[in-house]
Amino acid sequence: AGVDGNLEVSRNSINNVRGQGLAIAGVLNGTTTVSSNVIRNTVDQGLVVGGTTGTTTIANNQISGVTTRNVTVINPTGIGPANVTVATGQGLILLNSIGTVNITGNTIEEVDGAASTAPIPPSGQGIAIAAFSGQLDLNIINNVIRQNDNDGVLIGLAGRTTGSVTPATANITISGNTIENNGGAIPVRGDGIGIGVEQDAVVNNLLIENNTIRNNGDEGIDIRLGQEAIPLLNPTTAQLTGTIRNNTIDNNAQNGIQVGARGGTTARVAIESNTISNNDQRGVFVVTSNLPALGTPQISANVRLNTLTANAIAGIEVTTTSALLSTQTICVNLTGNTSTTPSIINNIANPIFNPPNSVTVVDLANLNTNNTGGVVATGTPAPVNTIACP
Repeated sequence: AGVDGNLEVSRNSINNVRGQGLAIAGVLNGTTTVSSNVIRNTVDQGLVVGGTTGTTTIANNQISGVTTRNVTVINPTGIGPANVTVATGQGLILLNSIGTVNITGNTIEEVDGAASTAPIPPSGQGIAIAAFSGQLDLNIINNVIRQNDNDGVLIGLAGRTTGSVTPATANITISGNTIENNGGAIPVRGDGIGIGVEQDAVVNNLLIENNTIRNNGDEGIDIRLGQEAIPLLNPTTAQLTGTIRNNTIDNNAQNGIQVGARGGTTARVAIESNTISNNDQRGVFVVTSNLPALGTPQISANVRLNTLTANAIAGIEVTTTSALLSTQTICVNLTGNTSTTPSIINNIANPIFNPPNSVTVVDLANLNTNNTGGVVATGTPAPVNTIACP
């Protein structure tokens, strides 16, 4: 740990230890390779990688049987109590590594978890990644992530510009993974893939493609911007641009795909050619929300050529929400989607004497010609036509 150059940790068998299975930190300006290890029956985490730069490769490891515990630490957020309880329990945790990170061919399963003091998230993730500054080029490819207590994959980006320190920026590819049977019902937990973008962080290019995501306890894919924003204390200008395509998303306990923006955040997403079925809420859910003095959340969503079957509430739902002293903006293009349950576009009215939200729809008059299964566009003010979304 804490060296310049190259490091390889490979072909080890680590079993029945009372702490982390393997921890690597601070390998700088070179290559870090962690491959073909078998890590079983550990406490806290199976594998910890932190502060590496250059190229980090985590490949072909088997991680299972991680036990959780509660640890009291100084509150890193500065919001709320001085000390917080943090529950450990992650199969792989990557902390503020920058450069190129490749996570490929791993099997991660049976990770235990528990609740932490808010706003610290609960534990139990197969893969958990946090970045607070610098550029991260992240590739999560061809992994099997299953039967963990919480999210299959959880990625959190945050940070602010302070002097020469910049917030986290990222390019992220998540491809070819099987993510299944994670999370649970009481409490509801366990996205297949969860991505949170906070403060001034930016995801320049997100690609989620060719994954099988099924039987998870929360959303199949859950992308949220500004979820932890607080007026004045913790504002946000987070941004994300991404594509979600050619995934099979089935039988998750909430929405198949959810994209949410809050505060002064901007999300531009294409959701294309996915097969989304039997989810307990919506196939695709696009939503804005807000609080006073947080700015205007904006979502531009091109939702095209998806096949949606037997999703309980709606095939696709696009909606603003009611909020005081703030506005929300959504532009949506629905084209070529087929759904067995109707879809809805809804602009929710703000309270009287508050500024209105805005929903614009590409080719509004032909929604039901361009999509199969029925689409209703409604609200106050009503959605209006546009030629294209930005």
